[in-house]
Amino acid sequence: MAINFDDDPSAALLAVIILISLFYTTLVQKIQKTPTVQELNIYPIKSAAEVPVKSAIVTPRGFQNDRIFQIVSKVGKLWTYCTPRDKGKEKIFHIRSTFSVDGKCLTLSSPDATSTIMLNLESTPTSSLKSTVMGDAEVALKDYGKPFANWVGMATGIKNPRLVGIPEDKAEYDRLVEVNPDQGDMPPPSSPMSLADEAPFLLTTRESLEELNSRLESAKSDAVDMRRFRPNIVI
Repeated sequence: MAINFDDDPSAALLAVIILISLFYTTLVQKIQKTPTVQELNIYPIKSAAEVPVKSAIVTPRGFQNDRIFQIVSKVGKLWTYCTPRDKGKEKIFHIRSTFSVDGKCLTLSSPDATSTIMLNLESTPTSSLKSTVMGDAEVALKDYGKPFANWVGMATGIKNPRLVGIPEDKAEYDRLVEVNPDQGDMPPPSSPMSLADEAPFLLTTRESLEELNSRLESAKSDAVDMRRFRPNIVI
């Protein structure tokens, strides 16, 4: 039976309310399905603490100033990258980096150090040092010298470390993205790479962390936080 809205104004009002409700429900569902960025992070020193940012400049190697330094130590005759995953190197996580407003200086601090130290990115003298970044392949990096090595040693307890960084000269540093044999992802040819392990950007979601912690709880294991995964982008 057809409803004559002219004869029944209340039916017309009810129809309008239903249409508005349907529109609002559809709109909310679309918004909920649209990914939104919740966090942006850079890690000036590989494996050290994150620096939350509101925006980041995208470069071919990833976000600007992301993983442009790393800590290395000598294993035999080979300078090798240090990771907090190794026993005795966990305090690398505690090192925090703060850029000056003009971006020319980087101040390092740590609750495990008795002082801070400032690195002038333009005037600090450097020398060349070859080190591994991921795996056994060596690349040429800038060594920032003994004062910074001593500070890193105090902050981390690592014996004879060095603080090294990416040279400005692209001819010196030509590291490219590597294919992960376990994943089979094929990056574009000749994709430049920072000191990150495998890819210019690391992305994860809060939902995936919630799912992981739910499974850990079911397995009677401790929950983990997002910092464990070192993401640049969290959605």
